[in-house]
Amino acid sequence: MSTDTAPAPAGPRHRAPAEQSAPDGQADPAARGSLTIAEKVVSRTVEHVVSGVHGATGASRHVLGMSLGSVDEDTKARVDASIAGDVATVRVRMSVDWPASIRNVTDQVRARIVDEVHRITDMRVGQVDIEVQSVVTDRPDEKRVV
Repeated sequence: MSTDTAPAPAGPRHRAPAEQSAPDGQADPAARGSLTIAEKVVSRTVEHVVSGVHGATGASRHVLGMSLGSVDEDTKARVDASIAGDVATVRVRMSVDWPASIRNVTDQVRARIVDEVHRITDMRVGQVDIEVQSVVTDRPDEKRVV
């Protein structure tokens, strides 16, 4: 009898069904199907996390190195996520509000991403790359006092 095991698929996370039964004699819930978590779920989770960190905000779109539009409080961070087995890798493009410390804000963002992605998806975050595209000094709707 051969017992070959395939490596974890790249892309969405997939758990194979377990071959156990629960104490009440019913099939273990994990044995009734599989769970796949798409990369988009991780990306949306990270977008939400970034929006909840004081001093962190989204990033405007860039085309050929040129910024398109401005950053306001509703602008979301740009997030790319990839999954290999049970490990997520995340790339975040964001802005930081003036005069917040870029180092402190990005450290908070990174720590919250690791914690929240693990809490929500049960995945380990292997790497979080953060690119701060700008420091937001003025908001169009805020009045500037001189």
